[in-house]
Amino acid sequence: MTYRSFDLETTGLPSDEEGAAPTGFMQIGWTDYTPGEPIGEPTAHFVNCGIKCSIEARAVHHITDRQVEGGISPSEACAQLAGGRHEALCAHNIDHEKHYVGPGINPETDEERAWLCTYKTALRLWPEAPGHKLHELRYFLDLDSANDFDPRLCATPHLAPDDSYVGAHLLRRVLQEAEKQGIGIDRLMKWSSGPALLHTCFLKKHKGMPWSKVPTDYLDWIVNKSDIKDRDIRATARFYLRRNSSGGT
Repeated sequence: MTYRSFDLETTGLPSDEEGAAPTGFMQIGWTDYTPGEPIGEPTAHFVNCGIKCSIEARAVHHITDRQVEGGISPSEACAQLAGGRHEALCAHNIDHEKHYVGPGINPETDEERAWLCTYKTALRLWPEAPGHKLHELRYFLDLDSANDFDPRLCATPHLAPDDSYVGAHLLRRVLQEAEKQGIGIDRLMKWSSGPALLHTCFLKKHKGMPWSKVPTDYLDWIVNKSDIKDRDIRATARFYLRRNSSGGT
């Protein structure tokens, strides 16, 4: 199987709130990976989505509206992303990326395409990591030590090609660790399509505590009594509540 690690830089964060401004993506980058072969250089395009970039987003990636004036359209970006010989699309937090490119990928082939999330799979494979952001995992796993890792190709974090390049190296490590643990691609895909199983609780009462140590009564409150809507928090609380109820460790 050939994998395509991709990343987007957007005009802002999407919101479901009524009256929220629409957002789009301004840059797309991808790096292909075939097991057994060296990871090559990334591909990148500026994208003119017709939406003005927010100041908050520009402060992260430093891409200006003027830079993307001559960029390709979002539909062309999606077509190029879906093209080629890869069978799987991968990203760090695939739900965010899929929000933008999912509608542009041919739905007739989407069911046959694997969507892998290096963030959700890393949470399962390395729960002990001090953090699970892309570059936290880069240094935790020492991805730079690979013979084919070129730091010049990822010298600017928060640019799509650079992050896709690091993502490809992380993906390779995910696949290697999964094989070591006897975990197949089907389970990785299942983890990627579901909620994230969080490691550390960030809710005020037990902030900083591993979810595995959060008291059962608090887990029960989250699942059955609270108005918390966050999908990942509720799914994580439900997971550990069930585990505690069954006497698991």
